[in-house]
Amino acid sequence: MIYILTGANNGGKSVFTGSVGLAYAMLHLGVPIPAAQARMGLLDGIYTHFPKENGGEDGRGRFEDECARIKAITDRITGDSLFLFDELFSGTSSGEGAYIAAEVIRFCAFVGARGVFATHLHSLAETLPACNGEDGLRSKIDTLVASVDEDDSARRPYRIRRCRPDGHSYAYDIARKYALTYEQLTGRRIEKEHAPKPAAER
Repeated sequence: MIYILTGANNGGKSVFTGSVGLAYAMLHLGVPIPAAQARMGLLDGIYTHFPKENGGEDGRGRFEDECARIKAITDRITGDSLFLFDELFSGTSSGEGAYIAAEVIRFCAFVGARGVFATHLHSLAETLPACNGEDGLRSKIDTLVASVDEDDSARRPYRIRRCRPDGHSYAYDIARKYALTYEQLTGRRIEKEHAPKPAAER
């Protein structure tokens, strides 16, 4: 299976993606898996892409560096491999990033790899499962969603569900938490302008 993981900002997507890799590493080391139950197979490699703040060391920009890293992975990945991609191709426009990401995911399905693709590109989760009927694809594509507790959005529990995406990243909730709405920003500025000045500034 290949899972497209979407959902809430700060909802645990990156943590979950990394935890899948840790669980497989523990399996190969003979360490008990911290789960009630698990069905896992042996791998010939675990391939990861997590965001880097800057581009490549040779002066490449972020997007070009991502492309170079993914090319190196696609040259080696097999049907016995696991890939873990987090926010891939976020260094370009969302439309172009989604198109290129879809091409890479379909290739991974072609070779029969398993993996998790954590992303804010909701169009991938909406369209890629329809590829499951294509000839030549050895892996199935499904969706996971990092959900938010509707009653307590500030708590943000790590809850990953196998379901269709709702198309929301809940970024507005986080923006409100840091008072970045227009009303909050202007309210703070008005308060500041009307606040009594310290005696030293009069």
